[in-house]
Order: sequence, then C-alpha cells, then structure tokens
Amino acid sequence: MCFKGKDDYGAGGLHQYEKLIRAASLDFEISIKACSWGGFQILGEYYASCGCATVFEFANKFISGTDGQVDIFILFMKNVKPAGVRGLRERNWVNVADAYNGKGWREHNPDYANNLAKYYDQFK
Repeated sequence: MCFKGKDDYGAGGLHQYEKLIRAASLDFEISIKACSWGGFQILGEYYASCGCATVFEFANKFISGTDGQVDIFILFMKNVKPAGVRGLRERNWVNVADAYNGKGWREHNPDYANNLAKYYDQFK
C-alpha cells in the first residue's frame, strides 16, 4: 500500500479502490482521511476545514456528485488555501498553482499555470 518513491501512486482506476479496501481493513476512518477525493483531489484529512462533521460526511459529499464536490472545494479554498483564492481573484495563475499544489507543480506539470489561464479564458 505504501509508495516506493515520491508521488508513486501506482496504476489508476480500480487499483486505487483495491488499495483503499486493504487500508480500510486496517483502519476505516484513517483510510478515508488518507485518500484524495473527487475532481479536485482534496485529501480527506481536511474534512473539518471543509464544513464536514466527519470524514465520512466528506466522502459522501464527494460521492454525491458535482454539487457536493464544488461545495467542498469552495470551503477548502476559503479555509485552507486563501492564497489560492487571492490568486483566483487576481487571475494570477502561478499563485493559484503554488497555493493549490505547492511549488512542486513546476517539476511535475510545468504547464499547470498556463493551462489554468487557457481554460479560464476558454470557459469564462
């Protein structure tokens, strides 16, 4: 279940759920906290900062669909990543990327900030 190296999450898809099931057999609550959820990939350990009383409520909101995921994303940004909110308001995509993903995005996805700008312009 553990990583062999930095950011070594293994194969996507069903394999990730298999890891969750194995982890849940050890400690269900901690396994939910250790997962990143939904389209925004927010770590379960942030459940309280996202307005949820339990990590299970947090996971259920993500599973419920887009509206639940967006509600959590808004609270996450306001409560955990306020520098990202400032970046969004200023349309400073480098600041958004830094706040949301940390400085490592440049190494793993050097086009991240440019893509934020591109998609903002495309969908505004």
